[in-house]
Amino acid sequence: MLDLTEAQKKIFCSGTYFHGYQMHFPDLGLTIGNDTIHSEAVTIKESICDEEELVLGGCIASSCEFEVSEILQNELNGQGFIAIQETVDEDGDTAIQLPMGYYQVDSAELVDDKDYKKVVAYDALYGASVDVSEWYNALFPAEEKSVTKLQDGKEVTVKVVEYGTVKLKAMRESLLQHLGIPFRPQSLINDDMDVEKTIAPTAGSLTGTTALKAICTVNAGFGRMDRSGSFEVIYLPDMHSIGLYPHIGLYPHVGLYPTSSGGAQDMTKLSGASDTEAEYRSIRCEEYTTDKITCLNIQTDEEDVGVTVGTDLSNPYLITGNFLLYGKSVDELKVIGGNILSKLKGIYYRPVSELKLNALPYLETGDMIVAEKEAEKVYSYIFSRTISGIQAQIDTYEAKGNQKRQNEVTQESELMQLKGRTLKIQKNIDSVYIEMANVEKQTSTRYEQTDEAIRLEAKRATDAEKEMQSSIELQADRVVLKVDSAGRLVEVALGVDPDTAKTYFKAGADNIDLDAEDVFNIISGNALNLSGKKITIASDKFNVDEDGTVKAESIDISGGSIHLETQKSPESLVHLANYDIAASINGAALKFRYAGEGAPKDSSIPNGTVEVAPPQIGECYFDLSTAEVYQFKYGNGAHWVKVTEDLDNPAEVTWTISEMSTGGGFTTTEYKIVYLDVEDGKGGTTRQAFREGNSVEVTQGGVNFAKNTYTTRNGTAQQQDMSTHIELTADEYDEQLQPVPVVKMDAPVKVQGDYAYRGDFAVLGDVASSGTLSGNALVINGSRLLCGSFVRDFTAIPLPSTGIITIATPDIDTTMPATICNGDADANPGLAFGSTRICPAAACIEAQVTSTPSGMARINYSYWQKL
Repeated sequence: MLDLTEAQKKIFCSGTYFHGYQMHFPDLGLTIGNDTIHSEAVTIKESICDEEELVLGGCIASSCEFEVSEILQNELNGQGFIAIQETVDEDGDTAIQLPMGYYQVDSAELVDDKDYKKVVAYDALYGASVDVSEWYNALFPAEEKSVTKLQDGKEVTVKVVEYGTVKLKAMRESLLQHLGIPFRPQSLINDDMDVEKTIAPTAGSLTGTTALKAICTVNAGFGRMDRSGSFEVIYLPDMHSIGLYPHIGLYPHVGLYPTSSGGAQDMTKLSGASDTEAEYRSIRCEEYTTDKITCLNIQTDEEDVGVTVGTDLSNPYLITGNFLLYGKSVDELKVIGGNILSKLKGIYYRPVSELKLNALPYLETGDMIVAEKEAEKVYSYIFSRTISGIQAQIDTYEAKGNQKRQNEVTQESELMQLKGRTLKIQKNIDSVYIEMANVEKQTSTRYEQTDEAIRLEAKRATDAEKEMQSSIELQADRVVLKVDSAGRLVEVALGVDPDTAKTYFKAGADNIDLDAEDVFNIISGNALNLSGKKITIASDKFNVDEDGTVKAESIDISGGSIHLETQKSPESLVHLANYDIAASINGAALKFRYAGEGAPKDSSIPNGTVEVAPPQIGECYFDLSTAEVYQFKYGNGAHWVKVTEDLDNPAEVTWTISEMSTGGGFTTTEYKIVYLDVEDGKGGTTRQAFREGNSVEVTQGGVNFAKNTYTTRNGTAQQQDMSTHIELTADEYDEQLQPVPVVKMDAPVKVQGDYAYRGDFAVLGDVASSGTLSGNALVINGSRLLCGSFVRDFTAIPLPSTGIITIATPDIDTTMPATICNGDADANPGLAFGSTRICPAAACIEAQVTSTPSGMARINYSYWQKL
């Protein structure tokens, strides 16, 4: 509790004082007080344990909620503030100011579009739920060493990383600094414990809250933020120090329940009816008092026998799955557990589901209280509390618990364990089961016995050899031996066939390796059958997976035929790819064996998605989507490592992909990676990679050409896309109404040489030719060009008085041009015409003769006829 005098505490038991809040935002220079905080609209919640029974650790974020007007102009989200409760007397003089905590606003939303906001804020522990796996992995000093091990009967040298240790106190302070949480310097019971790197958390698998809670649990305390905004670990005071005892008539003798008056000052008495003392309004509590904790059991998981501290096993406290204790020896755990038990064995209390009283803001979570009822006293703790209201403040306390501990195990997170030893024993009427394991050595043995069989099993797993497992199973009619090395299973069975009464010997495996120095022969007197639901073949050059997919560097087929058929016609039946990738580091050319859309899948690459065949050290992979280069190399094991920045020059990459399918036709695309210098937004430039491509697609609907390129304009990358489509249609008809095949394209046509076509030629776009364009007819937009020529004797057939030449043009397209001209000016230069006119009603064209010749003259004409 806060350090107040008795006179100051009595202020909260009197009705002659007035209470209020001040919310001070130092960064905004803003203080929100009673004049703008809504009446009774403040709620503060605190807790060190919200489980159904006492659980160590705490680290539960406190919250502060209030409603306030006249601050619409202030942006409160993310701002920190200090909550202070101020109490004044009847004259308006300040009697006392109590800090209620330091909080940060999580939300400040308008209420129903009104002129006031509801503010929800939390203390610093709310932000501790972030991922700290990177911090944990970097916490321990590391040293890489070479170790020689046996693998398949041969000595191999592998590199391993050995990690040093840190003290628990240093770990706690480092974590709080990493989270940006202020803390109060403390020396706790197990602060000198050496912490080893016992887990290998991946991104998102270890939060700051989980780590803090584990640290506080090992120190037998509860983590919380104090009223000044600093993190601290508190201990529950011993209940027996204040003299908790049964009714006087139940004393067997006077020395059975010795007491010391020294702890009474830490106990707050709550009266059922009093005008001068702290008074409670209502209470709901259990009829029992929790049993004392008699021992401590530390387990790796809930099935582990674990290590027990204490001889009385009647009411144990279980610590299960605390990663800080993995790998500890029995002696170490007994010392650690003894310190923890010393803080637990004096804790017992009357479980309270709800205790309401006039608020006592100077009390804190973890304090002891006694509610004096008419017939009895209820001794308990404050595990959780809620203060609501302002002037009419109500405090609600809670401390749940069972008479005997249930010790329910909850798995908060999945963490890869690196250290620890376990012993699990299960015995019942049906079976006996014993398992021993050493997580650090990755070894385990198991024995299982039933009335029908006995099974023995041993496992070993190392980085060099993966996992190895062997087992023997004995039954009345058979013996089965199995050896499994990382999925390579060999099974040998000896037994008696119950149907034929004949003995048998069988050998089977998921993978069977048969070696011969020269030739290996399989001979059958009749037929050799190879059958199975799925058949796989794996080699360096030829592979068949269980789905029937064949991968080979080359296939030669002569004679016979190839038949491809699929029910998934849109999918590619034939996929051809060729990659040409060149790059070097320090002048040495890299060996590219892999390429794909995305990064290679590897534990060291969080966004890796592409599965690749097992690589060799030094081989490289090119990410076609990002132009990143990865190399497979050693370093904390063998992993893919990005080496793009180590290249002498950007990689030169071109590749071609051709696909054929029954639904999509045939497509071939040629790609190229180009590098352009673009603006980086900081006044400079940066080099970025772009993919250019040319593609040709042949489908049932025609031929599609596409091309995309990149260039820079004023420092900005510009993508240029071009495409065209060519198709053969039959929507044109000749004079006999027979369909006429027409080739259509939606882009200009440019012919480098001559172009000759024996049928009709229809163009939807422009036509450009540097040579001759010829054909039987020219049709544009549904109209055909008609040309004619005739000779007229102007002496025998003089012009009419109008001087106009008229030529019949049936079905003329009046939207297209028409011409009449002198067809042979060399022979008769005296013939000349004015402009040509189209007469739609008469379906003819005419022109005024401006100069009339004598004798014979040739007249040429042309017009467009609608089809």
